Amino acid sequence: MMERIAVRRKTLKGTTKNKWMIFSLVAVVIVFSGVFYIYKTKQSVSKETVIQTSTMGTGNIILSATGLGTLIPNQEVSFGFKQSGQVSEVLATLGEKVEAGQVLARLDSKTLELQYKNRQCRMPKRVLQQPKMICNS
Repeated sequence: MMERIAVRRKTLKGTTKNKWMIFSLVAVVIVFSGVFYIYKTKQSVSKETVIQTSTMGTGNIILSATGLGTLIPNQEVSFGFKQSGQVSEVLATLGEKVEAGQVLARLDSKTLELQYKNRQCRMPKRVLQQPKMICNS
């Protein structure tokens, strides 16, 4: 009977060794999978897009543009004088808004005044409406 007891002890020792081997393999697999998980999560964190932030403030925004082209006005108005002559005074500037009836420019009236006086002097004195008119002819 002693032989049987010794045999049983050998099988119990063998099964205990097998259990420890399985337990240690499972532990090693768990440790390696934990290390692998931590390694992968650190890599994914370092690959994330970095977001830049800045402080908001107030100020002027300066924009400019250059280019070639033709400017087309919204509305064009032509005007003229009833008499020909030289412009003596310009009362409106470029781009200024004007109203209907506003005087924009004046003609030199000296020549018109001389023509008026000459015609009055040529008329007979009885037709003249202004008796104070003096003619130098």
